Amino acid sequence: MEVFITKANAERIVNQMDLSEIDILEFKRSMKFKWFNNGELKKLKAFMTFFSDPELFATQYVKLQPRENGNKFVYQGGSPAFHDASTCERLNADFKNIYVPKEIETSGRRDEYIKWCEEKRELFEKHPDQFRFRLKQVFNLTIDPFVRYENSGFESFDNYSLEELELAIDKKIKDARAFYNESEENWEVLSMFALQSFNYKFPDKIDFNRLVNPIPEKRVIEILKTLEIDIKQPLFRMFKNYYRIKNNNDLRFDADILSNLGFNPCSACFLASIDEIIAA
Repeated sequence: MEVFITKANAERIVNQMDLSEIDILEFKRSMKFKWFNNGELKKLKAFMTFFSDPELFATQYVKLQPRENGNKFVYQGGSPAFHDASTCERLNADFKNIYVPKEIETSGRRDEYIKWCEEKRELFEKHPDQFRFRLKQVFNLTIDPFVRYENSGFESFDNYSLEELELAIDKKIKDARAFYNESEENWEVLSMFALQSFNYKFPDKIDFNRLVNPIPEKRVIEILKTLEIDIKQPLFRMFKNYYRIKNNNDLRFDADILSNLGFNPCSACFLASIDEIIAA
């Protein structure tokens, strides 16, 4: 029996996977963009396998053990669901949640914050503006903790043809090469640190002494941030969506495979299907 899942749950199943044993040797050789690190390559290969060969993915799937306080959202869902109909309202619903901001983590009020939000769940669902106002007042938040992802998940590339997405990927890789060759500073910094460009957020993890020429630390961080934000992250999303659009654009899977991965039938559309059978 074929069923459907949301984009968010496709992402969720890969993000919850232990990627440590994934072999990326051939995948790495064939990857057109050479500045993805091994962790990024393993995740991209997992996405590709899930979309192109879900049966193989299921044999390789090992769920990560959750970290203590590892959840960044207040409202934790249960098991992911698969849907009988592509028109199920839950399949096409937006993802809404409350983020646990860093200022709450560092203040030691995480448990209090989560408890308050859970007690006000009905207010969150029915009157989100009132909920937001009260939450920011009670915890003196400086940011808006509301999170909403349209259509449950990926940045949408649904309006792209496969050929258009291939062209967008090639253009972004060309932009990366141009950025690399833009200056001697860029060339040296990226030659040394491109694979760990995410460390622009953690300057203490960058060994600036490895650079041959004296480049100001602020400039090194700027170069790495530009690579990460403007090139690597968009390319990662493009490749992820490329594998989806090429192999399984409507996210249709065998129900038995999804059940083995921990999915359950959607209580809304499967119950409706049963009611229709009974009525007939």
